[in-house]
Amino acid sequence: MQEKKTFQKNKKSKNVNRDLKGKNPKAYAFNSVNKISKRIARSMDMQESRKHIPIKHDIEQEPPLLIVIAGPSKCGKTTLLKSLLLHYTNEKITNIKGPVTVVSGKKQRLTFMESNNDICTIIDLIKVADLVITVVNARIGFEMESFEIINICQTHGFPRILGVLTHFDLFNSIHMARKTKKTMKQRFWTEIYDGMKLFNFDRNVTGYYNKNEIGKMTRYFHALKLRPMPWKLSHSYLLADRIEYANCKLEKSQNEDGTVKICVYGYVRGTHMSQNTDIHIPGCGDYKIAHISNLNDPCAAPSIRKCRTLMEKERIIYAPMSGFGGVTIDDDHAVYVPMGDYEKISGNNEQNVNLLDILPEEKCDIFGDDENFSESGIENKVDSSNLNGELEEFVYSSLETVPFAAGDSVNRINYPSQYEQIYKARFNFNELGNCFMTGEWDSDEDADKLLEKDSTNQNNEVKDVEMDDKISESEDDENLTEREKNIKKKIKRKMAFNVTYDRNKMVDKGNTDEVYQNWKKLIENKKEMDKIEFANEQKNVYDGSNVGDYVKVTIDNVPIEFMKNLDTNYPCIVGCLLTNEMNSSYVQIRIKRHRWFGKTLKNGDPLILSIGWRRVQTIPFYATTDDNGRHRLLKYTPQYMHCMGYCWTNCINKEMGVVGIQSVSDDKKTNRFRIAATGVVLGNVSLPNVVKKLKLVGHPSKIFKKTAFIDGMFNSETEAAKFEGSTIRSVSGIRGCVKKIVLNKNGVIRATFEDKLVMKKQLPYSMKRRRMESKPKELNICFKPKTKIDRLVGMMRMLESNQNKLNKEKIAHRTPAQMEADKMALKRLDNAKNRKK
Repeated sequence: MQEKKTFQKNKKSKNVNRDLKGKNPKAYAFNSVNKISKRIARSMDMQESRKHIPIKHDIEQEPPLLIVIAGPSKCGKTTLLKSLLLHYTNEKITNIKGPVTVVSGKKQRLTFMESNNDICTIIDLIKVADLVITVVNARIGFEMESFEIINICQTHGFPRILGVLTHFDLFNSIHMARKTKKTMKQRFWTEIYDGMKLFNFDRNVTGYYNKNEIGKMTRYFHALKLRPMPWKLSHSYLLADRIEYANCKLEKSQNEDGTVKICVYGYVRGTHMSQNTDIHIPGCGDYKIAHISNLNDPCAAPSIRKCRTLMEKERIIYAPMSGFGGVTIDDDHAVYVPMGDYEKISGNNEQNVNLLDILPEEKCDIFGDDENFSESGIENKVDSSNLNGELEEFVYSSLETVPFAAGDSVNRINYPSQYEQIYKARFNFNELGNCFMTGEWDSDEDADKLLEKDSTNQNNEVKDVEMDDKISESEDDENLTEREKNIKKKIKRKMAFNVTYDRNKMVDKGNTDEVYQNWKKLIENKKEMDKIEFANEQKNVYDGSNVGDYVKVTIDNVPIEFMKNLDTNYPCIVGCLLTNEMNSSYVQIRIKRHRWFGKTLKNGDPLILSIGWRRVQTIPFYATTDDNGRHRLLKYTPQYMHCMGYCWTNCINKEMGVVGIQSVSDDKKTNRFRIAATGVVLGNVSLPNVVKKLKLVGHPSKIFKKTAFIDGMFNSETEAAKFEGSTIRSVSGIRGCVKKIVLNKNGVIRATFEDKLVMKKQLPYSMKRRRMESKPKELNICFKPKTKIDRLVGMMRMLESNQNKLNKEKIAHRTPAQMEADKMALKRLDNAKNRKK
């Protein structure tokens, strides 16, 4: 015990010394000025890094979180989806088609969609996904599809990515499994970012993953924080979970031109969706929304009831394409809705049930046989307990439900007439009711008129005060001398200067917390003003359907092939377009061939580009920027560098990602990386100023040391005059320059060279610049990517078994001497063949 006391005494003495620490500031000052300045700078950087521009986020009800499960074939995507649905619904679902929406919490819902191996499906789902789960078979390792998914995510907005490694039960040794986990984790981190979340799953005997591992993943879903993308904030869209004809019978709905009217159901995402908006369905085309209507949420979250866990009846699943959620879609696109017996949910009137109506008539004696019971006790109880209820009912109820005005209510106790007269004498209920908002008002005492009177009275009072101030100031100024007037002006200026100086000083010190908080308050006040100004009915008129609403979108003039070829494994996305995105122009792209794509991209070959919501096939041409700012045409894309690409398509906003592919076929024999190029949109150009080299062939007619006269290169003097000063070069590499034209010689020019030319068929050529004005061709891909698309030039030559032919333009520019030499060479070849025979 003594040791503990001494320890306590020493502890107290230490505290005393700590208090003495601040009494001598020189003894405890910092040693290094640089160290303390770095510490202050770091603390200020940490404060500023926490601040960000507030994003407009006035969504009343969030749409379900869209989770896309992607990966190569036979890696465990379907097993993962079944395990997640089993966790949320306690039901084993075998046949899953299309999107599946489940209730995961009190305020959260999740929509799962499994992506197949088609490149178009992967691109479309990643554009709308909030979270992408990349499933990898750990036994096989990373496959081509895994890297394709990661690269598409990096280009199109970079949504949140989650890695899942499966088939660890196939490893023979634990050491090998641990080594594989480590190597694959490092590979994921190098491709995406350090610290990316990875989950390791083992396959169970029952065909589902372990419940504990699935539970860890679902907790990650709840803790996930998403930052909205600029593209999604400016464009509304929906992922269709149900598609049907507008009419019941196909014959009635089909038009003469082979088009039909369809209805698409889904949750509104991104921003507000309104009627008569231009939309684009990837692979189908551009349309307009004919009609949009809000529907009851089929998978509403139970946010009203306070609970820690969901009840069994609240574990709702909605998947109409799979036959869950009360809606079933047949192969003929017929929709069946089972009509069950549903309990009607009544309002608050269930609590206002008369007690005497519930009890039997024989046992109506509620109070029993009490000898001490008296009528005075009833009177006092009625007077004290029920009077407040009557007053509250008069104040907050409507005029029709007031007991003394409109008859008896359910909760009213029938008083005797003498007590009723006493209450009416003590309290005039009609006057009390009229004192509140629910009472009757006279026409002169209307709220708007009273507010107008108050505003006019206040304005008159303000004007009177201002006039009195002006009169008093003028009287005071007359009595003051000039020196006193100047002193008064200086005081006012000094006060104004102090206010502005304090504000600037606060900002200069870096104390921007107050400014930041004021900025946030202004934004919140503006949101509240918007809510007051636009009621729910008016807001729907101006903005359309809100984000998170379940809507029915009607679209006209859709080709009948869309419904005939509809496949639930392919997603149907309805993406809204802005007004400028309906126009067509040249789009300037900074493009780069992917490092894993085997072939070099050639100018003039068709390329399928994913830009915005669209997937279009166009013929881009590539160019590079020289030092003088000139855009020079390229025949092939550079090896490991970016270049400029121009293509004719619809306008698009800047800084949008672009993915280029050459083929959409699912040919498994060609095990090549399917992403040909990636890029970023730099802007829209009316006509790109791209130039290219044009080779013109000529021969020297006279040679004087380093000067020579070139003939056969130009046809006229005016044509030759355009190229004065341009560079030329001989076949042997001697560089020269066009000096001047020779008059009356039909295009003969005088040129100077670095060295003397030799009269032996030297063929110098010049470089002419011309603009590229040929517009590329645009094609839409069908909904199911089985349509034939434009093929590459090399592929066409290979299929048609045509050899590369000589260019006729080059033959036209050959000189007579060269043609004679070619004829002599052909004769020699023929003679050699005859000799062999």
